[in-house]
Formats: sequence, C-alpha cells, structure tokens
Amino acid sequence: MKKSRLIISILIAIFGIISAFVLMAEPFGKSYELGSGFLVIFGEDNWNYNVVAPLMIAFFVEMVCVLLPFASIFLSKKLAKIIYGAGAVLDIVCGVLMLLALQLFVAANSGKTPDVEFYSGLGPAFISNAVMVFIAAAIGLVGVLLVNRED
Repeated sequence: MKKSRLIISILIAIFGIISAFVLMAEPFGKSYELGSGFLVIFGEDNWNYNVVAPLMIAFFVEMVCVLLPFASIFLSKKLAKIIYGAGAVLDIVCGVLMLLALQLFVAANSGKTPDVEFYSGLGPAFISNAVMVFIAAAIGLVGVLLVNRED
C-alpha cells in the first residue's frame, strides 16, 4: 500500500526535521557561552572554532535521509525496502557520530579550546539530535517490514 509508505515517510521527515532544530540548543554540558550545536558543527570565526567535518557530513546525511524516503512512494517494493534500510543505517551512523561530538570537537579544535575538563559532557543539542535520528531509523526499519507485507 502506497499509503503506508507515505505515512512512514512523513514520520521519518518529522523526526529528521526535529533533529535539525534541536541543534540550536546548548552543545555541551557546562558550555556556558559556547553557542549552539550549529556553531560547533560548522565553526565560527569570531570564536575561533574550526569546522568539525565528520559532524558536518553527518548533518547533511541526516537531511538527505529526511527527503530520501519520499522516493519510496513511487518505486517498486524492492527499491523501497532498500531506501528504507539504507536510510535507517545512515541515520544510525549519523546518530553515533553526533554522540561523539565532544571528542570530535576537541580533536578539531586542539590548541584552541580550554581544557577538556571545561566540557562536562554532551548537552541537549547532540543528545536530542541522536535520539531523534535513532527514532527516525527505527521508523525506517518499520517501513522495511511494512513494505514486505504489501500486496
């Protein structure tokens, strides 16, 4: 049923878009004036941050995974399963990279950031981003199962 594919695609898109919006929160636990998750990912000249390439790639892959499931509506069952499965795997990889944001940020900005003790751990931006992406991946896996049950 194409209707189930549409519903699954909309749910994946909703959680993917929410995962982008939550990056406006604080990036690390005791970051005080460190900015948002976007400043950590894309760098900031005024604050002398470097771009964190793995996080930037993960963010763009997340946004591709928001749009990719809509292609499954118009494709065959086999291709729809591949799209949902690949999207789920990519979302899981992106979520894991977001959970490694603190280590990646410190590695990309070595010598420019204060002691690692300054950062108490991940803050709401990257934790909630990873949770939303993992939920989108789970919905994508449900999409694989629903495509198997189609007539």
